[in-house]
Amino acid sequence: APRRYPRAEGSEGPGPAAAAGIGSKAASLKKYLRSQVSDEAFEQAYALVRSSGEGGNEELQQSVGEIIGAEKVPELLALFQLLCFLEDVAANPPADRGDVRSMTA
Repeated sequence: APRRYPRAEGSEGPGPAAAAGIGSKAASLKKYLRSQVSDEAFEQAYALVRSSGEGGNEELQQSVGEIIGAEKVPELLALFQLLCFLEDVAANPPADRGDVRSMTA
């Protein structure tokens, strides 16, 4: 069973407002990434990272490097992965509305 952490008094956990905040962070990150690469490169790299799941990181680095340029991979690959994570969390907030740390326990 996932470990439960005590909530701060009056804390509701990550409800709809928190999910909206995470969605806003995802939108800002997407805007930043689009400013760093061409629209076509963004779409290709985003699709590749989104479809990679937990796949091999070395292969992913090489593939994304071919799209956005190897020199940008160290900075931007992790941001593409973070974007996918934030979008997933915003779209599917924790069902039990508990502390977000319970998702990683």
